[in-house]
Amino acid sequence: MQIDQNTLKTDLLSMSERDFYIKHILKSRNWYFSHYKKLEGEKFVDEIDKFREIVSSTLKVGFLSVKIVGSAKIGFSLSPEHVLRPFEISPQAENASDIDIAIISAKMFEELWDKIRRTREMYRFCNKIYYQNTAQSIYKGFINESVMHKFSGLEQWWQETMSPVTQKLQDKMSSSMDTITNEMN
Repeated sequence: MQIDQNTLKTDLLSMSERDFYIKHILKSRNWYFSHYKKLEGEKFVDEIDKFREIVSSTLKVGFLSVKIVGSAKIGFSLSPEHVLRPFEISPQAENASDIDIAIISAKMFEELWDKIRRTREMYRFCNKIYYQNTAQSIYKGFINESVMHKFSGLEQWWQETMSPVTQKLQDKMSSSMDTITNEMN
């Protein structure tokens, strides 16, 4: 069953955060694989598993630590800037969608947090206006990719870390992944 914008909006306004998260993020339904790639049954499960296997083995995190989130997961963006904008795959589109991946890994979080603390920019960063948003996310236990672009050295480390993931996804998944995985970098 595909979720439409009205159902999603109703769920956002009426469900608790936990219930919404379970229904729309944790459950197996995946808009990209079921509606865009039109996979069903075992092929659907195999393709998602292949995606997760590539990401988890390349990043050396647990298989269940890889979650597809965002518009690829539910068909619509949950970002406040793109309020329920439908997933857009056209490479010609100015705002083409990508596949957002959440990695749940204490080890990776600790490694990244250690790198952030050791950067020279951390001390200057503390005086910046965006410090509060980034610090809040870090102290809540997650690090958004945008943080990597704020510290020299981290951006290069992130590219070196994610480049093999992108390459393997492009090599091992069907060609329809090319446009999307390019957006991961």
